[in-house]
Amino acid sequence: MTKKQIFLLGVGVLIIAMVSGIFWYTYSNKKTLEIESLLHINIAEVTPTVTEQPPEPTPIFLIIPAGYALNAEEINQIKDSDVNSIIMPDATEEQKLIVNDRLSDTDIYFGYKYCKNSKLANTSDIESVPLKELNYIAKEECLEEQKIKNIERLQCDIKTENCQNSFNNLLRQKDEMSYIYSPASPLLSLFTFPEVIIENRLGTYIFTWKTPPYPLRISHYSIEVLNASRKRIYASGKLAAATNGGYYMPVSEVKQQLLTTKVRFWYKIDKTTFADPFIVEKVFSYIPPTSIESPTTTTKTKQMTWIPDWGMNEALESLRKNPKKWYTVSPVWFILNKNGTLDKRATLNSPALLKIVKDNKIKLIPTISTFDADVVKEVLNKNMDKHIAEIMKTVNTYEYDGIDLDYESTYEADKELLITFVTKLADKLHKNGKILSFTAIPKIDDRRIYSFLPQTHQAQDWQAIGAVVDEFRIMAYDYTGQGSLQPGPLSPVQWNETLIKYALSKMPGEKIVLALPLYSHGWPKPKTSNLAGSNNDKSLSSGELKNTISLQHDSIDYVKRHSSYYREKYDPWVKEMRAEFKYNGVERIMYYLNKQSIESRINLAEKYGITGVCYWRIGGERL
Repeated sequence: MTKKQIFLLGVGVLIIAMVSGIFWYTYSNKKTLEIESLLHINIAEVTPTVTEQPPEPTPIFLIIPAGYALNAEEINQIKDSDVNSIIMPDATEEQKLIVNDRLSDTDIYFGYKYCKNSKLANTSDIESVPLKELNYIAKEECLEEQKIKNIERLQCDIKTENCQNSFNNLLRQKDEMSYIYSPASPLLSLFTFPEVIIENRLGTYIFTWKTPPYPLRISHYSIEVLNASRKRIYASGKLAAATNGGYYMPVSEVKQQLLTTKVRFWYKIDKTTFADPFIVEKVFSYIPPTSIESPTTTTKTKQMTWIPDWGMNEALESLRKNPKKWYTVSPVWFILNKNGTLDKRATLNSPALLKIVKDNKIKLIPTISTFDADVVKEVLNKNMDKHIAEIMKTVNTYEYDGIDLDYESTYEADKELLITFVTKLADKLHKNGKILSFTAIPKIDDRRIYSFLPQTHQAQDWQAIGAVVDEFRIMAYDYTGQGSLQPGPLSPVQWNETLIKYALSKMPGEKIVLALPLYSHGWPKPKTSNLAGSNNDKSLSSGELKNTISLQHDSIDYVKRHSSYYREKYDPWVKEMRAEFKYNGVERIMYYLNKQSIESRINLAEKYGITGVCYWRIGGERL
């Protein structure tokens, strides 16, 4: 091969190499651009890194209570939150479509429920799965083979600060099973510390809080008042009912200005009550109530009494001892029927009682009684005019001086009808020269702060009713209820003063009657370890009262004589007798009003110029 041929061959090879290089560069660059376009990234900016397996996210479950339908706002809040799983036990088809469409990135379990303690949890040979992670959700029965997801059960000591701070993410049920909720959940918006407001109103401390949104409810609450040494000076607890507050007064004399109110709230969803409470503490300045001064008026306080049908003989004995002291007697001779008629008691028009009232010019104002809101509802809605006619016929036929209405349970929805009824009845009685008395449950404020008969407190409008009746009797007893776990005064004098002040803001003093208890409750002496008020004041039907005894004055005398030990002293703060005794092997504590106690309340009535006091009930008393 000549030199020329070798040169031409080299040039050709070089050209081919250059063309190949250009082609390969163009092809390679084109593919890179295609990949960049496909992945929307700039490869030149990517630097090699050592990758790790990302941790599996903690499941945050939002458990929607049965029967609850999410609205659009709630769905948006869930979408913006950290919730990644939703359990909906009974969503409608419409709800399913909406939730699936709006929460497409969230795991949704329709028709599932939260399960605990699966079969696997009790199998010791499964070591790879911690027992605490064996709660799960399932359809139909809670069986392991239907397990969908484990939900970690968190442990928490409610007494520690750390638990308190994270409590809005954790609710533990009575069986110690936990739900993990999102703090952003609209259903649990209250699960930050509820704000408690304390105020001194008319000498009694009222505390209020925000009502939780449906489906949350406050199951019950307790309050403690602590001094600077953290010593408990007052404790009580209430079933919350439809309330957003409560009230109390220290039932022992306080020597310092700063006190702490400690409030525990137990919440529930439907029938599930969570075992651990929120605990809120508030420091407040204590303002002692006004001391009772000597009477400034010369008006003699009138004394009145009720006489139950079953206590007629004891009452007659008391009346005969001092018949001149009584202004009015009110035997409970009538029970209200749904159709507006009156059921008559066995002692109706007792000849012995009629003779005493006639000979001593005592006004006879019998009582119509009922404790059934359904009966009152039926009468007010369907038989009001018939009921008024029945009362007028009874009063006129038997020549009574008037009638007393003791309707102790009324639905809030019947408030206006109750006012209409009392107004119509008062008008007819007054035209016949008769007296209308109305007996009211105790009240110190118009807000929803009452756990006992909350609807009745709202239905009994003191101003409207007080404007038309002649006597307004306030049942100033059971400040400490029969079912309370903590013994306490029945009718502390400071509370009596608050009731009078509130009544005077609603009606003239000449209409107001302070009704006082002549009985006692004998509470079992509480253990010092008892949590204050965690299940106090149960309803009478709950069976919780079987260990609490009720005592009339003659029964108190019997206990004094027959107890293995008995000691008592007068409490100058609440102005009641406090006794400790042991009877039938049970240590008990009771409070009751003696003659000195009654005199202090008569002085209080005279101080404020109210018309009188009334007793439930006479028989064996020494006043």
